[in-house]
Amino acid sequence: MDFSFATAGQIIFGPGSVGRLAGLANAMGRRALMVTGQNRARAAGVDQELKRAGITVAGFQVAAEPDAALVTAGAAAA
Repeated sequence: MDFSFATAGQIIFGPGSVGRLAGLANAMGRRALMVTGQNRARAAGVDQELKRAGITVAGFQVAAEPDAALVTAGAAAA
């Protein structure tokens, strides 16, 4: 079976990871599009950490696997 899989260039996880977010995000810019599932409250710590670092956060909720129309809507929200 042949297949291809592409993912983010860097994935950081583990205890204290959210605390590292501000420094990592500041190196990338001043605005972030935070894509969450239906329960955005689960990402409250990430949202607060980005805002504390002076980063403008636009939220975008996704209920299921996105189709092309949802991806376009997310890009517009950014």
